[in-house]
Amino acid sequence: MNESLERTSIYYQYHIFHAAKVVIAQHGGALCNTFFMQSSSKESLQVPNNITTSSSISGSSSEGSNERNGDHVAKIIEIIPKNTEEAQRSRYRNLAHFCQVQYVCIEQSSELAEVDIGQIVQETV
Repeated sequence: MNESLERTSIYYQYHIFHAAKVVIAQHGGALCNTFFMQSSSKESLQVPNNITTSSSISGSSSEGSNERNGDHVAKIIEIIPKNTEEAQRSRYRNLAHFCQVQYVCIEQSSELAEVDIGQIVQETV
């Protein structure tokens, strides 16, 4: 699903984010909707070295995924320009941690650099 949330109601945004398992979004205000996502109980992510991750719950990962057991595993993948200040970088990482939603940060080489969503999905989902 490809959505622009700028002109949608908060009710609609709630339903989109609450039902989402994975949200891939450019750094910005739409990521505040992370608050509506269902908490994750999966403990860690296995992703390539060039992608920074932050799991919301400490511990070690097991081979058995909670998703297989019927639990909803929510994940935010934030796309952010490489030169973004740390204060801005930590904003949605901290929100994801607070909401117990998995978080992955993908760095762009510049603000307008293209991002291969297909590759991101293959490497992180």
